[in-house]
Amino acid sequence: MDKKVEKIQEKVRLFYKKHQRNTTIVVVISLSMILILGMAAWYEGKGISYEAKQTALREKQHALQKKRDDILAGKMTEASTQTTINNFSKQEITGENELVTITGTNGQLNINDANIYVSDNAGIVSNQLKQKMFQLNQQLLENANGAQFMLITVPALPSGESVESYSNKIANQLGVGDREKNNGVVFLMAIEDRESRLEVGYGLESILTDSYADDIINNEEVKEAFRDEDYNTGLNKIIDQVSAAINSKTAQVDNELTNIQTELNTNTTKRNVLLMASIAGMLICAVYILQILRTRKLVKKMYQDYLNCLPTKAVLNNSEQTKKVLNKMKKTSFYCLYLNGATLFATKGKIRRATKRGSLLSIYPNAKKQSFGRLLVGDTLYSYDGSVLTYAYLNSQYNPSNHSSSGSSSGGSFGGGSFGGGGASGSW
Repeated sequence: MDKKVEKIQEKVRLFYKKHQRNTTIVVVISLSMILILGMAAWYEGKGISYEAKQTALREKQHALQKKRDDILAGKMTEASTQTTINNFSKQEITGENELVTITGTNGQLNINDANIYVSDNAGIVSNQLKQKMFQLNQQLLENANGAQFMLITVPALPSGESVESYSNKIANQLGVGDREKNNGVVFLMAIEDRESRLEVGYGLESILTDSYADDIINNEEVKEAFRDEDYNTGLNKIIDQVSAAINSKTAQVDNELTNIQTELNTNTTKRNVLLMASIAGMLICAVYILQILRTRKLVKKMYQDYLNCLPTKAVLNNSEQTKKVLNKMKKTSFYCLYLNGATLFATKGKIRRATKRGSLLSIYPNAKKQSFGRLLVGDTLYSYDGSVLTYAYLNSQYNPSNHSSSGSSSGGSFGGGSFGGGGASGSW
């Protein structure tokens, strides 16, 4: 009998040591996380890298603002659109046409290699206007950081394409504007559809805003000219307004100032989010450590109560007394916890529930462990907290075999098909 008792004692002792060791490891890891997050919070709070970035941006912002003020005060001069255009010779634009298929559509565009800025597929643009577009783009190349403005006319939109989707595909495929600055503009006009679109690159959105672009192409004079099929008059007005916006004295400076302010705001937001996340992580780790320490204290007390029930050598020599002490020992909370087992991240509440399940295992050694911490004793199913869920498990809803699709009581089951987004929508 004494060997049996010693064997149980050794297993229980090892279980306790393992639990304490594992919780110690978790506490150390959590403390390390607090240290790392604390350093991150301190780093962000002190703002070493943040302040360096923000200072550099503010210096650049200050320099640009001074440049803008100097331009407006006349201390700096930039060539006007007309002055620069006049510097280009009036040349006859002739060249080969290349047929370009727009990916993802059945649309094609004729692009002249001598003047890529006009693709007149509807045959409505005058030579004078083509020349103007060419000269304008030469001026933009010189004075507007490589901005580009393309005019496209088509008889009709390709099937399945809206004027928005088609203009966007054209602009991205052709790569209108500078690659780094994304400062391209595309005006698309579909004659038969009586639709037009002014597509603006990211780099010019602060200059040609959505509302301003809408004002340009929906101007009453422009629309009236298009209705009268006086297309060149309407196009001329659109070209003048777009070029005026891109070529305003401070347009590029204003655009850079807007981008810098956006970056300043973004950096501040990122810093605040990282700071809050670090502090939140520290609090979570601290609360978790507190829970672990409380759990360790509870388990230690339970183990001490268990040790107090251990038989002395004198008792072990008496088989009757040994049985009594052994039964008392098996009823202790810690022994019940040992029978059930304890998860690494157990809280005090989970420890108590595990103890209740362990007490059932002590009474019913052949009980079967089920999912969600349940125990099955014969036909009785116990919950994770030791309460009875059902006395007739085999015929209950808790029995997975009762959920089979076979049998007359079943209403069928789905076969696991997948969907690709096909179908239709309606309205009324």
